[in-house]
Amino acid sequence: MLNRLKKVFAYTSLCCLVGVNGAKADVQIAVVHIFKDPLVQIISDFVNDNPQYSDVTFTLTPGSSGGLYSAINTALGNQDESPYNMFFAADSYYPELLYSNWSSTVGTPFQYAQGSLMLVSNGVVDVTNGLPSNYGNTGIANANGTIPPVIPTGAPYGDAALDVLQNIYSIPSTSSTINASFTSPGAVLNAVSAKSINTGFIAKTQVCLNGAVDLSYYLSTQATGHEFTPGTGYAASVLLQSGNVIARSSSSSHEDDAVAALATYMSSSQAQTDIQNYCFSIPTTKVSAAQSYESIKAKMKKMIRKPSKAKIEIFPGL
Repeated sequence: MLNRLKKVFAYTSLCCLVGVNGAKADVQIAVVHIFKDPLVQIISDFVNDNPQYSDVTFTLTPGSSGGLYSAINTALGNQDESPYNMFFAADSYYPELLYSNWSSTVGTPFQYAQGSLMLVSNGVVDVTNGLPSNYGNTGIANANGTIPPVIPTGAPYGDAALDVLQNIYSIPSTSSTINASFTSPGAVLNAVSAKSINTGFIAKTQVCLNGAVDLSYYLSTQATGHEFTPGTGYAASVLLQSGNVIARSSSSSHEDDAVAALATYMSSSQAQTDIQNYCFSIPTTKVSAAQSYESIKAKMKKMIRKPSKAKIEIFPGL
């Protein structure tokens, strides 16, 4: 963990130096909170492997899938350019919706990671074998309670949790034992850690250390957990994480080339290893980020370029 953080901080410092000295290109990336750290690592490895893009600033804006989608959709609806070159969501719904609304500017959705649902407890009850009858209460990230189909309004991990509760345990979404007031899986984990709820459904990546679940590191030695693998109680597609490459008129040709190269790098063995080191699995059947770029490549090349201003703010939220 320390070595990984040192690499991230070193890369952040490198980016800041580039920004201060006048970046030749600034790639703006919208990324769901739970994939921020893996993407930081991927970009670090990408720049190490492709030094021709060491003059590029990669600015990450973490947020919720719905919130980031809204920012992009609103900008395009106002006939402005997208604030981001790339969008990494926690599900497939928002990238598909964005593409269906703006296919001339937004690339076809690409699938980059498969998430997995975890049930955890900080020693209050034993969830090693799943949710026990005496669980008392459980927390999920806000979800719309429609099972199925699911049209997400908050967090896809909350939607997956509702599926599991109903399909495996016959617990309806209206049960008073379910606390769906949490805004994110991170908020659920914090509540479990503080023992303000007995159990909680989170993303597996949140309790992952060097490619394996480590509950004692993130919670305590008394913590227990149970993984619901994709397709166990919920459809794998609910947590199939997707994204888009997006054309921007303010981007330079060098910036577009950096986006194209990073999109290709997402399928590299190193990037795939980085993703798995954060306990995501790799989708078996997928459209790649490179294919998403190719779907709007011609549009990007024909755009009338507008001058862009270099930005210094790097990786907000780290």
